[in-house]
Amino acid sequence: MNPLAHPGCSDNTFMDIRYTHHRVHDGKLADPKDLKKAFVEQGYIVVGNVSTATDRDNAVSLLQRQVKQYPEASINGFFELYHDDVLAQLRQNPTMVKLFEALWDTRKLWVVFDRCIYMRPETDQNGKLPLHVDQNPHTQPGFSSVQGLLALRDCDKTTGMLGIIPGSHHDFAQYKSWSDDQQGWIEYQGDDVPTRWQALRAVHLKEGEIVVWDSRLTHSRFNADPGCTEKWNERMLAMISFLPASANETLRARRVHAIESGTGQYDHQAGLRKTAGSHMPSLRVTPENLTKTGKQIYGIEPW
Repeated sequence: MNPLAHPGCSDNTFMDIRYTHHRVHDGKLADPKDLKKAFVEQGYIVVGNVSTATDRDNAVSLLQRQVKQYPEASINGFFELYHDDVLAQLRQNPTMVKLFEALWDTRKLWVVFDRCIYMRPETDQNGKLPLHVDQNPHTQPGFSSVQGLLALRDCDKTTGMLGIIPGSHHDFAQYKSWSDDQQGWIEYQGDDVPTRWQALRAVHLKEGEIVVWDSRLTHSRFNADPGCTEKWNERMLAMISFLPASANETLRARRVHAIESGTGQYDHQAGLRKTAGSHMPSLRVTPENLTKTGKQIYGIEPW
């Protein structure tokens, strides 16, 4: 099999070459200026110590129970769990919030109401995922959005990993010729696609580490390695990101409505995400127990 056509193939040498030996910053100790500098230069950052083992264990336990009860809520590797106290505790962790304050240069943030990732390599792999970005250069040409994945358990070649091209956010303008002003997901269509695949780097995450990337960064994924001699494992991550809070009360009201309903909804400006076409009822088990900061980042209380 051609490794360029299928990231995460059985060529272990190929996997080793494509491994990213990234620096892992300590969320409690790192200087916010250093975090921002690394993020601006590379377009992504990996940070540890932003959650507790108890909170991660609670999230894993709920995910596994809900996946078993609602298998139809697992769509293309996304699991349609948007609201629950287990997610609130991960989102409102003071060190987690501090990280995004550093990246956005503001305290006034809203946490994005997003999904989880739950993938079983035996059944949920979807083959090749094209190189792409999740931001539109026509409407948002500059730094406008971030994405984040918190590893609830180790993410490695037994689970599949995020694949990124470090520094590629500096070339974001080229996506303009491959898109219009309506697209939010844009495939890379340059003449150097094989070279770009070679530049893709797998981001190994240990449990508790989060990778945050600029939405202008070209990325894809590495599937679990079919030739791996170790047992395949479930890929479990919480999708966590923030955006600057808006003074628009209509947007805040939409966030409050999303919390009350407990369901996935979509409004990019309000920080609401949803898998296209999904219509799942709320999978929330325990209502959110929010701190003062939690109420502000959720939008229940205005900044």
